[in-house]
Amino acid sequence: MLRGVVVPGGVVCPLFRTESGDLVSLTGLSVQGFAPGILMGLQGRWEAQSVCMQAYPTLRVEHISVKEPKR
Repeated sequence: MLRGVVVPGGVVCPLFRTESGDLVSLTGLSVQGFAPGILMGLQGRWEAQSVCMQAYPTLRVEHISVKEPKR
């Protein structure tokens, strides 16, 4: 499972910054409606080829778990 947040900058596909700081392009389930700063866990499979325009690894999202940030 990848944990992190959606960040701005995706051209065709949303971008996701993992807790370790890596950027990943996302396809599959829509994560575009999630506000920045909400911690999410993503499960899926890595794509060998991507339709995304960025040069980042692409994860085809199959499951999203969401945890609101502490207030």
